[in-house]
Amino acid sequence: MRFSVEFVNNPYKTYYAGNTLYGCLNITLEKEKYIKTLMVHIKGRAKIKFRYGKSVVKGKQKFMDQYLLVVSNIRLPSGPHTFLFESDLPSNCPPSFKGKHGYIRYEAIIVIPRMCCDKRIPFEFHILSYSPLPYFDSNIPLKINICSTNTVSFPKNVFRVGEYILVNIDIDEVREKKKTRIMKFYLVQYIWYQSKKQCGTRQKKKQKGNVEEILISTSDFIYKQGIRIPDNIPTTLEYLEIIKIRYILKIYIDNQKFKLPIVIGDYYQS
Repeated sequence: MRFSVEFVNNPYKTYYAGNTLYGCLNITLEKEKYIKTLMVHIKGRAKIKFRYGKSVVKGKQKFMDQYLLVVSNIRLPSGPHTFLFESDLPSNCPPSFKGKHGYIRYEAIIVIPRMCCDKRIPFEFHILSYSPLPYFDSNIPLKINICSTNTVSFPKNVFRVGEYILVNIDIDEVREKKKTRIMKFYLVQYIWYQSKKQCGTRQKKKQKGNVEEILISTSDFIYKQGIRIPDNIPTTLEYLEIIKIRYILKIYIDNQKFKLPIVIGDYYQS
């Protein structure tokens, strides 16, 4: 007897939060068999584990836990059989994620009743995140004065993976001398793994790394730079209690430093 789950019309097994998951439970029998019940457990959870001093911190958070009765009280002949099922995915599902100290995972699990304990066969699927509407109107660039003579502007601070962050630097050539300036651009990723709050405190583990680095030497008074966001990075995650992911764009112009929070998602949603 063989079992499998197929995600209908979805070879990449990816969904957006709020979608409906359509699946097939496939059974192949070598001989006729009476089946009392077969269920599919749709499960979504986050788990973390890291060392904090001499202790090991563990945490988990469940946000999807649905059992679907797919087969009930039926006698099947030998051969292949297919049973359809569907599940509405919650609109607030966090995106799938796999990191150094934790993960966010979604599974459709076949539950086969056994005398002692049920046999469970998992089949993983993935949830994509979304980018909320830009915090700033795309036609009104955000301008930040680095000092009295330098201005850096951004058309927005919300992006999809694969997009370019466009930075415009305008230096007052009346007040500033023409010289070669060193400009550095860093897209920095921060991931926090943290236990649930207990007695007003929680244990945290921070992971930090540069996603993109660009070093420029220029004497131009007006300079434009595009920083491409990689396709395969985890997206911004703020609302989950035990895992948080944030991005900051850091810009250095000679000895001046500027930081801007960046929101990254898989697709835009109004």
